[in-house]
Amino acid sequence: MRLQRYWLLMMLVAFSQRSYAELLFLDVYINRWNSGVQLMVEQQQDQLLLDAQPLRQLLPNLPIATGDRVDINNLPLQDYRYDSSTQRLYLTIEEQYLPLQRIRQQIQRQQQIPYSQADAVWLNYDAVADKSLNSSDYLTGLNLDFNSYWQGWQFNHQHILRYSDSDGYSNVRLNTTLQFDDNERTESWLVGDFVTRSPSWARSYRVAGISWGKQYALRPDLVTHPLPNFSGSAAVPSTTDLFINGLQRASSDFVPGPFSIETQPFISGAGVATLVSTDMFGRTTQIEQPFYVSRTLLADGLTDYNFSLGYLRDGFTESGSNYQPNPVLNASYRYGVNNMTTLGSYLESDHQYANIGIEWQQLLGRWGEIAIAYRQGLGNSDGHTGTISYEYISRRFSVGVRHSQRNASFDDVLSAREGTMLPEQTSQANLTYNWQRYGAASIAYIRQRGSRFGDNELYTASYSYAPSRDWAFFISASKDVSNGAYAISLNISVQLDSQNNLTVTQNSDTGDSSYQRYRYSHGNDNYRGWRYSVSQTTGLMHNQTQGLVNWQGDNFQAYLGGSGQADDYRLYSGVRGGVIGIAGDTWLTRPVSQSFALVSSDSAAMPVYLSNHLVGETNEDGQLLVPELVANLPNKVSIDPLGLPADHVITDTEKWVRPAGMTGVHIHFDVEQIQPALLAVRLDTGETLPISSIVGNAEQQTISGWQGLVYLAQQPQQSQLAVELPDGRRCLIDLSQVSQFSQVQANEVTCHLVKRSRP
Repeated sequence: MRLQRYWLLMMLVAFSQRSYAELLFLDVYINRWNSGVQLMVEQQQDQLLLDAQPLRQLLPNLPIATGDRVDINNLPLQDYRYDSSTQRLYLTIEEQYLPLQRIRQQIQRQQQIPYSQADAVWLNYDAVADKSLNSSDYLTGLNLDFNSYWQGWQFNHQHILRYSDSDGYSNVRLNTTLQFDDNERTESWLVGDFVTRSPSWARSYRVAGISWGKQYALRPDLVTHPLPNFSGSAAVPSTTDLFINGLQRASSDFVPGPFSIETQPFISGAGVATLVSTDMFGRTTQIEQPFYVSRTLLADGLTDYNFSLGYLRDGFTESGSNYQPNPVLNASYRYGVNNMTTLGSYLESDHQYANIGIEWQQLLGRWGEIAIAYRQGLGNSDGHTGTISYEYISRRFSVGVRHSQRNASFDDVLSAREGTMLPEQTSQANLTYNWQRYGAASIAYIRQRGSRFGDNELYTASYSYAPSRDWAFFISASKDVSNGAYAISLNISVQLDSQNNLTVTQNSDTGDSSYQRYRYSHGNDNYRGWRYSVSQTTGLMHNQTQGLVNWQGDNFQAYLGGSGQADDYRLYSGVRGGVIGIAGDTWLTRPVSQSFALVSSDSAAMPVYLSNHLVGETNEDGQLLVPELVANLPNKVSIDPLGLPADHVITDTEKWVRPAGMTGVHIHFDVEQIQPALLAVRLDTGETLPISSIVGNAEQQTISGWQGLVYLAQQPQQSQLAVELPDGRRCLIDLSQVSQFSQVQANEVTCHLVKRSRP
């Protein structure tokens, strides 16, 4: 009997305790930061059992035992507090358990601009003529650069035609290439004439063949070098500003815990980052972090490679198609092991000679970078060569040293084919110091041993000073130790105003080439117009006078000049331009440098701007060819609509385009002609329609202005307009009373009040 009473009492106690368990939904605050997470909590007397799964997602670094519930007393918290009045749970946690916040500062435009292209053909031409006034000697020439773009494939052919009375007619083909660029994969395929892409410690050469490789130039917005990482921590919610060399670069809000900011500082070399954090209480802390940016290293995980196979070219610019009989293989590969180390390899081979090479580039923290390369000959060339270099760049000074050495039995493919000898030793060193307001100075040293030109040793020094935008000063000196020759040059440039410039040059050396030159030039800020320059040179064996006049128009560039000294007077002239076929039309334009755009606006004489600079006006067909776009980068093309008639509207006045390589794009600005209507509305009571009345129908809606004026963008097709007055009254406008709408003078109409129905 007593045992039954005992068990009954125990059950009542357990039921009583269980009945006091309470289920709560609490807002979680971590180190005074509102996490935005609402956590389910079971309260049993003084015990809090937390829902484990949401807590693991919120704090992944916090050690939480397995299970659906976790006792708050079993967590490694510095402190916690439950506020029953606000239903909040305050947790204080050590930094090691808080998640790392990573911020990558965007360096591209916020809205990614897609690539654009249009099938087109274009020809750049440069016609020149040179005639002596004292003899029958003359020269004429025509440089042609033909391009076509179709479905991603680009064809290029460059040719020179020349004729002179002494040498006669010559016809030289420079390059012929067919290229395909994959902008998304940043890869290029090329067939034809090209220059091999060798690393800096190997030589490049012209070949005709096939090439495939990585081409990061297709995506200039991509950052391929390692970005510095600036880190800190926040005890409470804070705002952190990042300054690079004193200039603000980024600003971000951080919750409690460690953080890192990865950004592009837009400098090369050494710098100082300053993190200024302001917490929720207004307290400020400042941390300085030195860093070093190397643009030659590859970021972690990136690769750069190129493979080419072709025939060496002889007599470039002298003959059209002379190639050596045996092909040459050239391949290179680089890999960013991490943000501190980049490794590379190189292979060069033909039917007799071959060599392989390896490269190691290492970032030395904040103290610059070092690079070591080694090449070993194979086959008939069993020698070796090595290169070591060091570079450090900062705002104040920069230093660079480089040394290469080879043994006598090493030859690369080019020297073996040409029968020339590479230098046995090459040493270079340079030092630059920047006084900022007081100019910059630099010195350099170059030495070669065992080259085909003998031993050479050269010292150079220079100093430049530009106290303002109006004038600049530059002096340089060089000394050739091998033959004792020296040269000193002094240059002073004065900007008289935005269009006029005066330059004075003094040059002295050990030979007979000492001279003084005075040059005046007049420019033109507009996209077209006249430019001219005159110069006088004294101190040579014969004084020389030169003059040059340039004209730049919408369709071509032309120049005419002359020079004279003693009994030798010459005239020279030239015309440069382009012919473009795009969208079924042919255009005469200025030379195309990279890419071009056909701008259509359906309105004549409309000003067109490229990057806020006036580049022309649309023709009578509402079109303009703009030949100065930059390839693979965003270009802003805009128009000025102020000259449009009052009955014309345009939805967009600027557009961003990114040409996919050297190609054309078609940009269309939609200009729409409208038939607006201007009404002067009075109520049938005689009073003017109150301001802010809502006027419209199913087609359009607008708001009335002062003196009852109502502007409708389009003349309404329906015969009635409904009006709602600010006081809630309604009225109707019968448009049948208007015989013809006027766009200048308001049409007077009456709005008839609608009687309210009685309830």
